[in-house]
Amino acid sequence: MTVSSDHHCRRQCEHPMESRVCEYRFEVEWYYSMSKACYNCPFNKTDCARPHCVPLNGVPRPICTVNRMLPGPSIEVCHGDTVIVDVINHLDNGEGVTIHWHGQHMRGSQYMDGASMITQCPITYGSTFRYEFEANTFVILVVELIVVDEGVTWNSNHPMHLHGYSFRVVAIEKLGESTSVEEVMRMDAEGKINRKLDRPVRKDTVTVPDGGFSVVRFHADNPGWWFFHCHLEFHLEIGMAVVFHVGDKDDLPNVPAGFPRCGSFPQTFTPQPVPCSNVPNMETSSATRLQLPMKIFFVFAACIMMSVRI
Repeated sequence: MTVSSDHHCRRQCEHPMESRVCEYRFEVEWYYSMSKACYNCPFNKTDCARPHCVPLNGVPRPICTVNRMLPGPSIEVCHGDTVIVDVINHLDNGEGVTIHWHGQHMRGSQYMDGASMITQCPITYGSTFRYEFEANTFVILVVELIVVDEGVTWNSNHPMHLHGYSFRVVAIEKLGESTSVEEVMRMDAEGKINRKLDRPVRKDTVTVPDGGFSVVRFHADNPGWWFFHCHLEFHLEIGMAVVFHVGDKDDLPNVPAGFPRCGSFPQTFTPQPVPCSNVPNMETSSATRLQLPMKIFFVFAACIMMSVRI
């Protein structure tokens, strides 16, 4: 059930390139490393390469796999190809699942971003969801985010990932064991943040140093609801995340036919953003429109989730 290395979409990408339709089947299930499928691995190294053998570091443990592989199967396509992935949930503890696709910004396919309860409901046990989108890469610089880690809790960097876009990392600096958003704002006002604007690196995930800051820029030209969050699972669960609302409903493509709904919820409650302590209030009303250049300061220290309108 692995993705074959001779898949017809795995090829040298050239320009101009004839686009292809690339179909895959991903089966998500709980599995075990060093299972019986590994035979005499690691003492016989050839056994470690057997189908369905996941050796990891030689320690048996329960793991979540796609097609009984860890890391999961790769998807190798060219710009302009249509990617179709049927995801089947075999997690027999009743857990829901979605898949988010790093590096793909879902322009024109915003409902395929895979952010659970933001762009889709979870894929329930025993059911299948089809992701379909065009592989594309495109970015222009405009909006600036300054993300601050005050460093008051523990010595831990935060890998911050943005859905829907890639960004340019124009500055990153550790100031000390701790800092504050006010200190970083003061440095910025005094011109003491050195921004690298000559070919800055492009990423969709950036680390924010403990007791420091990172500065990224992107152009908010992809309408939708886009998750910006720490990629450490525990930090995400305690609220180290923001949702960017870009554009209006009329800017989005039509909802795909038959797109599943998460349930019947009354539309009488509108969540209000609550800023973390010591963070300047950010206007998030429906009247807010993008004015360039734009700077948004964030401080992450186990704060609750916010929704920021761009």
